[in-house]
Amino acid sequence: MLSVLLGLSYLARWEERYQDAVRLAGAADALRDQVGGRAPLDFLAGFLGDPEAEARAHLPPDVAQRAWREGRTSGVDAAPASASLGPDPAG
Repeated sequence: MLSVLLGLSYLARWEERYQDAVRLAGAADALRDQVGGRAPLDFLAGFLGDPEAEARAHLPPDVAQRAWREGRTSGVDAAPASASLGPDPAG
């Protein structure tokens, strides 16, 4: 599931849905805290970049922090569902 959340975070970043990218990265981080270890996709960061950092660069700090907190507290099942399918209103 951790790999899925990180993959969705990459996808949201590429689609310029920056709040969703940060929110999904936050959910992945919370899950990582619960289960420990690193996701297999982490090695791809060297090639694909860091979706959270790249998305944060496009958002005001307070918006990015709110999205991160929402992701961390939303729960694994709710995080993908909370990611919007349309354009990011802050992006």
